[in-house]
Amino acid sequence: MIIDAPAIDWLTFTTWDELEFLRWQEWQKNVTGDEKLGKIRMYDGKWKGSSFVGEGRQNNRSHGLIRVSGSDSNQAYFELLRGDYAKCTRLDVQFTTPLPAGYSARNFADDLRGGQQGEYQRTIDLYDNSDGFDSVYVGSKKSDRFARFYVKELDDQKYLRFEVEHKGAWADVVSKAIQQDRATMAGCLLDFLKSIEVDDTQGVIKLFEQKIEGFEAGLSTPKVIRDKNKTMLWIMEQVTPAMVRLLNDHDVGRELFDHLQGLLDESKMTIGGEIDQN
Repeated sequence: MIIDAPAIDWLTFTTWDELEFLRWQEWQKNVTGDEKLGKIRMYDGKWKGSSFVGEGRQNNRSHGLIRVSGSDSNQAYFELLRGDYAKCTRLDVQFTTPLPAGYSARNFADDLRGGQQGEYQRTIDLYDNSDGFDSVYVGSKKSDRFARFYVKELDDQKYLRFEVEHKGAWADVVSKAIQQDRATMAGCLLDFLKSIEVDDTQGVIKLFEQKIEGFEAGLSTPKVIRDKNKTMLWIMEQVTPAMVRLLNDHDVGRELFDHLQGLLDESKMTIGGEIDQN
């Protein structure tokens, strides 16, 4: 999980281009995780990890879709961008920071409701849980752009995430602007914050504004918090038992041993765990 830096948390691209769809399928082969067949709406395809690649029919033509969610989507977004070959139909941009002491989602929601002025009133919804993992939604979830503030936990540390979900036309406009360097993820987040700016008693809006502006100015240091590394868990819990069985197999044990030894040699790692610079 990326801390104190903007990041993509969900993306959906669609395409009419057959070669682009094939490229998505090739990309998915390198994704870590279990494979299974699946379906999203009219699209039949394959899940692998947090990614889905599927194909459907529209107007008697083949139409492709790719969806990636969670921490994998930030890198995937920039790997999958390719000019006008695809259309972005959903793009979630988020900023996560350590949970402020004494934060109350209920008080924050009340401040947002009370701070709205004029004829245009956004919907403010509070979803509170007994375990403290509360969410505040700003704007209608049926609209093409709305935001949420919600509590997350990782390794017994709690964080507050501000996330803007773009759908439909908003998603494609924002995606193209980022791709063409006409906008930044930080700028998209700040734009939404400025539109709901209120003097909330806990200073949540100001906290995110200051941190995102600090990132934009190069004055903050992003951190990556690894949630017990999903890839490592997959290796330890699924791959390792299979390798142990094969290593003890009379027919393929030696071949696998040599393969693993080759990987260790290529990694240039010393027993102490430091990179060998030679």
